[in-house]
Amino acid sequence: MYVCICNALKHGQLSAAASDPQVESVPQLFQSCGARPRCGRCLDDMADLMTAVRQPQSAALAAE
Repeated sequence: MYVCICNALKHGQLSAAASDPQVESVPQLFQSCGARPRCGRCLDDMADLMTAVRQPQSAALAAE
């Protein structure tokens, strides 16, 4: 499924990039995919995706 239509960025591609601990923000997520924000309509969805991808990591760290 496409998350960013302007850059043709799909959920799987963004999830993989968001799982990189060096990617700490939505602009860095765009950059890691070789893109940049255009219209901005996907920014909230991309932030939500980053949070969802990182929740399992946060829960695992809290359990340790």
